[in-house]
Amino acid sequence: MVIQWQKVFNVMVLVNLSLTGGVFVYFYRQIMTTNANRMPTNDKVVQYIDQCGEECKKYVDLKFKIQNSNVKTVGPSTPVTKVIYQTTPKTKVKSTTYVTLAGSGSTTATDWVNVSGSDFYFSPEDYPGLVSVYFEANMKLLTGSGRAYVRLFDVTHGIGVQGSEASTQAGTDMVVESGQVSFWAGKNLIRVQIKSLTTESTVYNSGRLRIITEN
Repeated sequence: MVIQWQKVFNVMVLVNLSLTGGVFVYFYRQIMTTNANRMPTNDKVVQYIDQCGEECKKYVDLKFKIQNSNVKTVGPSTPVTKVIYQTTPKTKVKSTTYVTLAGSGSTTATDWVNVSGSDFYFSPEDYPGLVSVYFEANMKLLTGSGRAYVRLFDVTHGIGVQGSEASTQAGTDMVVESGQVSFWAGKNLIRVQIKSLTTESTVYNSGRLRIITEN
């Protein structure tokens, strides 16, 4: 019985060896076949020959020219024209305002005499855009011999108003005008004064301020 099991065992070993050897031979042949295909043979020589003739070169040059023509050249940008709008400055308009002065009187004195009821207040700041002021007086020299005078007096500062003096030799009523009057800044009390060059009578009938502004 022992001998029979020994024979069976030997047979199984032989079978296994046979199968293992067969598998080994199969894979060995596969590996060798793959390597044989990868190895270059002596009768196959790969050569690279430049067969681009004149027509080929012209074609290549043409392709380069087309490619270069599509490349955008970077250069200075087109200058932008700036439109400057100039506004026309507003034209200033001159306007004239008249301020009537109260009071009247006469004198034969050769020194300045106050005209009764002629006091008024004046402030340059009350007239925006003030350009100039003129004093106009309706007056006469009664006999027509000598000269009659009139002016504005700044009571607040105790001085005659600069540029306000005017005169006439006419024996009939007429309007005389002073030069440009310069008032001091602020609100000042002003009054009219008259006098005569000789003892002839100076008559003052009325007066007004001509005020010119520009705005």
